[in-house]
Amino acid sequence: LLQRLLEHPPRSLKPHAASLLPTLGSQLAWLHASHAAALLQPPDAAASAEAALTSRVLDLIAAVAASSAYFRLLPPILPELFHVLTGLARIPTTTQATWEADVDEYLNDEDDDSLAVSTRIAAQALVSELLDELGSRALVPLCAAVGRALGEADAQRGAGSGEWWRQREAAWAMLGLASESLCRRMRSANSRGRPPPPLEPAALLDSAEHLRADVGAASPRLLRARAPSIAARFPRPPGAAPALGPP
Repeated sequence: LLQRLLEHPPRSLKPHAASLLPTLGSQLAWLHASHAAALLQPPDAAASAEAALTSRVLDLIAAVAASSAYFRLLPPILPELFHVLTGLARIPTTTQATWEADVDEYLNDEDDDSLAVSTRIAAQALVSELLDELGSRALVPLCAAVGRALGEADAQRGAGSGEWWRQREAAWAMLGLASESLCRRMRSANSRGRPPPPLEPAALLDSAEHLRADVGAASPRLLRARAPSIAARFPRPPGAAPALGPP
């Protein structure tokens, strides 16, 4: 019902617009915490129901982004929203086991045209839609969320958690979704003297503790697959050494 109201907003909805995002945000925060708790658990009926509810809430946020009447509500909350979406994109253990056992399943599920349904895919779809609808206004908060997620993954690894890589892999996936927009910003910055993009991918990809560590033998296989595939989307700065060269 709420989605229908957002797609065809009556005048009577406008005075209540400010209450839309707190309502959706509280629901999304609960789903984010529930998803985090279920990452290492086998799926059950409750998890399936929560995944369906997550997809519905994300569809509602997408409807806000597409609404000419209400899209301006989103920019102030984008930093936290992108952080939550990165968390929702983390790979559960059951999906990890399926992908590691069958590379075709991994390729099919991660294909841009995949018909698979999951919380991860729904989160990535919303990120892509926000980038399409809000353009450059979404780049700065998305890059901030990527940096925050990478920092959290480093902290988890430093604390001895074996699950640090899930947050890191999700952060790389989010960076990949913004690759076209970031590359356009880089080209514009180089050719017209405009400000560089808010997050310089080369700085991350050249970092010894980032890309080289992520593709090392000690890293989980899904992280080793993700990091170089994202690195390949970004042009090398003129005269830069190879990202995977000697440290």
